[in-house]
Amino acid sequence: MNEESRMRVGRVSSVDENNCTVRVVFPDASNLVSAPLQMIIPFSQKNHAYYLPDINEQVFCLLMGNGVERGVCLGAVYSKKDQPICKNRDRYYIEFEGGAHILIDRKEKVVQIQGFCGEFFKFDNGSMFLDLPGVISWLNGDMPTPLEEE
Repeated sequence: MNEESRMRVGRVSSVDENNCTVRVVFPDASNLVSAPLQMIIPFSQKNHAYYLPDINEQVFCLLMGNGVERGVCLGAVYSKKDQPICKNRDRYYIEFEGGAHILIDRKEKVVQIQGFCGEFFKFDNGSMFLDLPGVISWLNGDMPTPLEEE
């Protein structure tokens, strides 16, 4: 069956954290709201990624058929108002509201993480740099356990 598909721009109206889906409102279609749309993510089998856009984030969607019941959310897009903050193709960069960021620069071989409270961690050319506003503590001499999924 050959089904028509089309691109549509809208804004996220709600998210489902358990199923990694979003509902999107389309202002150009009398504020029609989509059914839950799966998010397109980089990988989901041997490697895993998780990402959901914020409420009111502008996103591109690929819809199947004539309605808004079936399709996928391709992701957020920049606009004239919201411009890219990193303009370097060798960098993978995520910045969060509140100032935290993750930077990976494949050309310079640098990985750095900035925390919400000023913590700074960086791998650069075989060295590791750490700057904390507080103290480093190891409970009972044991390393801390990694974060668990909620």
